Amino acid sequence: MSGIAFQKDKLKIGLDTQSLPAKLVLQKIAKRVAGILIIFSIQMLLSRLMGVRHFGHFAVITTVIGLLVVISTFGFDSAAGFFLTQYEGAEKSGLQKGFIHYSNRCLALTSVICAVGVFFFLLTFSKKFNIAFAEAFFWAILMLPFLTLLKQANFFVRKLKGNKTVVPITVTLPFITLLGSLYYYHENQKLTVDAVLMIAFLATVLLYMIFRSKLNKIRVENESEAHYSRTKWTTASGIFFMTDLVNFLIANSGILLLSYFIDNTNAGYFFVTLKLTGFVSIAGSIVTMISVPVLLDLAIKKRKKQIREHLRNGVFRILSIALPAAFILLIIGKQILGLFGDKFAGEKWLLIILIVAQLLNSLSWLNGKALVVTGNKNTYLFILIGTLTALLISGFFLVPAYKLLGAGFAVLASALFYYVSSTVMVKKLAY
Repeated sequence: MSGIAFQKDKLKIGLDTQSLPAKLVLQKIAKRVAGILIIFSIQMLLSRLMGVRHFGHFAVITTVIGLLVVISTFGFDSAAGFFLTQYEGAEKSGLQKGFIHYSNRCLALTSVICAVGVFFFLLTFSKKFNIAFAEAFFWAILMLPFLTLLKQANFFVRKLKGNKTVVPITVTLPFITLLGSLYYYHENQKLTVDAVLMIAFLATVLLYMIFRSKLNKIRVENESEAHYSRTKWTTASGIFFMTDLVNFLIANSGILLLSYFIDNTNAGYFFVTLKLTGFVSIAGSIVTMISVPVLLDLAIKKRKKQIREHLRNGVFRILSIALPAAFILLIIGKQILGLFGDKFAGEKWLLIILIVAQLLNSLSWLNGKALVVTGNKNTYLFILIGTLTALLISGFFLVPAYKLLGAGFAVLASALFYYVSSTVMVKKLAY
């Protein structure tokens, strides 16, 4: 690939005025890797303490709760970044305050509705669930409204106070849960999934109270009268919600399919392998995030030739990071999985399949963002829906027959569909 040259501390891109500082890329990659490593290490310790059966329950419940949080937030978390940035400045501070009030009320309502609905579902089909799983799920249901509001409050505080002033809850919540779990294990000489979820519930309530206090302080500092644009906010959030929901299902349906067709223990094996191979996709997410402002600027200026060049260079940058990461995981991935327990290290082929899938996903993200910034949002959503459809259809046939490998091949098939379709549409529409 041409157009890239190293010069001191900068990675020059073949554009007229745009450059991507290598230091910025390295900092973002280091932060992302550090966060994933912390969470991955916490999950490894919990797995060793709980055992494979209880960890399988834990993996499935946390995945379901993640899905319910996406539904409960209804896209307001994604829309918040756009609207808070748009409403910066004293003249629009009232709209900013109004958005915070309105989104919190909507999230409180939707999360309670989801929690009540899931509770009655669990109550109706209680005989079909393992008792430990059911009890843990009960704590997760109680946690859902607090977790949804905590996620939104954390974002507001980080956005309004500055990201460097607040540690993200994606790190603090698992860390506090781990500390409580270690204490519980020390006192009882065992750790069950319902105990972990109870501790997670208490940690979520504690963090919610802290972040709510910080957010209330920000509201007091903003002396403007709240103004509302409810229809605009709800409509925009609904569009974000569709994309967020489909993306979440694409990323996690393999776990849910294994839980439904096989058992939670196998879902736990898949959960860990999927999270480990996620290191391969870090490059794609970072490069894509940094490329969006450049692509948007070029799209506004209608510089199609430079968009093509920037995308080619983006592919090179992604592969220059993702391929070494994939190679390292191929060599030591089995040993890393063994840290979770001997049974986790038994699926070498699953590891290889998911590494390939993550490589394809890394490249596809850049294509997806290119479609969005060039005004082809509907095309991007249709591609995501097609990807999810490919995953579910292949999963329904492959998972019952081939279990873990079936889930892996279903994920690979969907990743291939995503990459091919997004590449074709970028070449057809974005230029």
